Amino acid sequence: MTKYLCALLLLLLQESIDEGKKIVEAMISQTPAGRIGEPKDISAMVAFLCLPVASYITGQILAVDGGYII
Repeated sequence: MTKYLCALLLLLLQESIDEGKKIVEAMISQTPAGRIGEPKDISAMVAFLCLPVASYITGQILAVDGGYII
């Protein structure tokens, strides 16, 4: 019985992974940057906001999304 439950669990997990891959591919196709964001994309914005030239930026929502919400 345990063997069959493990096999079923693996099958469901694989289906979930496949569905997740389809969702990611769909998001990438809708993003003008053509890729998923990486931590360096966020850290670059944070680094900019820490500079003196960004001192006049207040209360803003900055979308670092590769153009996804355009």
